Amino acid sequence: MRIDHLLTFVVVADEGNITKAAHKLFRTQPAISTQLRQLTEAFGEPLYVKHAEGIKLTEAGEGLLVHARAITRAFEATKLYCNDYKNLGIGTLKLVASLTIGVYLLPQLLTSFNQQHPKLNIQLNTRYSKEALDILLQGQAEIAFVEIPLEELGALDSSFSYTEFYRDEIVLVAHPEHPLTQQESLQDFQDYLKDYPQSYPIVWAEASSGTRHVVETMLEQENITLEKHIQVTGIEAIKRAVRGNLGIAFLSRLAVTEELASGQLVQIPFAKQLLKRSFTLVHPQLELCSHRARAFIEFFAEQVLKTDQSEFVRNPQK
Repeated sequence: MRIDHLLTFVVVADEGNITKAAHKLFRTQPAISTQLRQLTEAFGEPLYVKHAEGIKLTEAGEGLLVHARAITRAFEATKLYCNDYKNLGIGTLKLVASLTIGVYLLPQLLTSFNQQHPKLNIQLNTRYSKEALDILLQGQAEIAFVEIPLEELGALDSSFSYTEFYRDEIVLVAHPEHPLTQQESLQDFQDYLKDYPQSYPIVWAEASSGTRHVVETMLEQENITLEKHIQVTGIEAIKRAVRGNLGIAFLSRLAVTEELASGQLVQIPFAKQLLKRSFTLVHPQLELCSHRARAFIEFFAEQVLKTDQSEFVRNPQK
């Protein structure tokens, strides 16, 4: 017994005529008759009798019709459910992002996307970059935003795609009354650190922080060893520690824009060249993505292309 035969049986019963049912289903009359014959054979009892104006259901046919109608309702509900998914009417888009991206870059974009698709649920988890990538690879999120260098992402399985979309600047900040901010002659703190690495404590995030990884790599290349540091968890905790004058810190410019503008923090010149790192979008190849994930990826690309900020990458590398 096949479901399509039961669906046809309901239409024939409603129309009371095989010819009319064939027209409604956009099929030939012989095709409908064949389905009814096969359904009758599978059931094992006559389901209808023919008369001059069409057909009349037997007692067995009336009993089967109750169940066939239930199947039809379930089938139509399933089509509506699928259509809602295709049109982003229901479901959950699962995203994971590094702390900096998730807190300081994505919220405005997610607000715009949510306005276009108000019935779609959005779930954004924030983790350190390597943890975020692991969550994506384990299938617990559909899209990841990470701070991992492009050369490291090149080792990903070919079923994943990655796109650089933003070049973030890391700045060195301090409390306005920190001794370093009073030294007008201090033009390059990088040279100062080489001579006096023990002088001022650095406030670090945990070792898995993407920002810390970039800075430590740079310090290692410059043969600079910091002898005193304070470790806290989270960007906001770092900023609070610096505002409390516990030390100086390397942070994304995105994270300290408001504090620098209001004077709560002061930027210390660190090096002759800007310290930058890539923000990257990672997801399965488009043909492996859900409809909602593809919709967000397309939306995100459009938003990046029309953004005036120079930090956004217009011709991304994949």
